[in-house]
Amino acid sequence: MSKKSRFDGVIATRTSDAVGYIHAYDKNGRLCWDKDHAERVVLLEDLRKYGEGLHKGQLGWTVIGSTDGYKWVDVKFDSGPCIPVLTYSLERVVPEKAEAISRSIISECRGTRFDADPIAAEAGRAKWIREEFGTHIDSDDLIQLGEGPHEVYAYTFPSLIELAHIKDEPFYPVKIGCTADKDMGTFLRVRSQIFEDAAFPERVKLLLILRCSDGRPIEVKVHRRLRDEERKVKHAVGREWFLSNVEELRQIFAAFSCKSDQNG
Repeated sequence: MSKKSRFDGVIATRTSDAVGYIHAYDKNGRLCWDKDHAERVVLLEDLRKYGEGLHKGQLGWTVIGSTDGYKWVDVKFDSGPCIPVLTYSLERVVPEKAEAISRSIISECRGTRFDADPIAAEAGRAKWIREEFGTHIDSDDLIQLGEGPHEVYAYTFPSLIELAHIKDEPFYPVKIGCTADKDMGTFLRVRSQIFEDAAFPERVKLLLILRCSDGRPIEVKVHRRLRDEERKVKHAVGREWFLSNVEELRQIFAAFSCKSDQNG
């Protein structure tokens, strides 16, 4: 006989604080979400990779019957999108105080990468990337394509490009990978690879990031195409190094991205 869970997803107590945040708990004191009634919520994380207007401070309503009571809940946001959201990304708010709470969060994020204005947010994001990752990653010429939570990326090292030019060769070794990590996925992934492998005498040159809904199949197709053309780097440490260049990869990434969208 399977052991019965102590957590039944039923709210036992509910309170609200002076600001207007609501806290509800099950009989064991664990935060719990209402399955039977829509609740007014405010977004605490930037989810714009899933849809326009999903910045910190955006308001919405939970969808009745869409939550397990603890981890996930569907939210219909005021900006339009209706998506499943992890509950730690949200706070429940008293409806009458929702607008004031939203304005406060948006004001706190002004001038940062979480600014509600997408142009200001992009400028803040670029500044933060330079400060946070600039020691290890050169992204000044980075090409960014597509939209979505997954990222297929390509990077190399400046010396590899320079050596190809000296030898008058059209291609140079490029690492092609993917990540589904949220927010700064590619940058965190690439920096961790640098730390894992060794200390390098130069910064990684990040060439491309393709954002998409499902990165792994696109990564596999890119690898297969270059492998079929016998462009896998034979003696590289790692299986994801291929001979290519930024111009070719931009065309390949864009082509596979379009095919993926059409199939979806």
